[in-house]
Amino acid sequence: MLARYTYLVKNLRGVYIASSRDNVEEHVSWLSRKFRYRDLGVPQCLVESREDVFRGRLSGNPFHQIDFPTQRVREAALEVVEALNSVGLDRCTALALTLASSYASPVLATKSVVEELVESGVAIYVVEGPKLDDKSAKL
Repeated sequence: MLARYTYLVKNLRGVYIASSRDNVEEHVSWLSRKFRYRDLGVPQCLVESREDVFRGRLSGNPFHQIDFPTQRVREAALEVVEALNSVGLDRCTALALTLASSYASPVLATKSVVEELVESGVAIYVVEGPKLDDKSAKL
């Protein structure tokens, strides 16, 4: 597990999270095209809730189902998840945030997840860059 974790810390470009309201299939298809030579993490809770979309896509390039590197890190992170959940944040979103933190990686959140983060007070400011088409987006 530690060797895989080390590899992913170095190569992970982000942790993807979506809500149940999102068109995950469309996002996953787009992310697969844009990140085909990169690595993206997906929390287990999202994989389980959208098994139909992630089936056959978790072998890397781009998606990897990620977990915490050790049991002690998991236990500490789950305390943070519960605290975030207590302020109204969805448990899977909270888990994705803690996983992204443990992999020193950004969160690739859908618009509805960003709205949830702002509404719960977890995110206090959202930076939006210019709108880019597929060709202009260099990820």
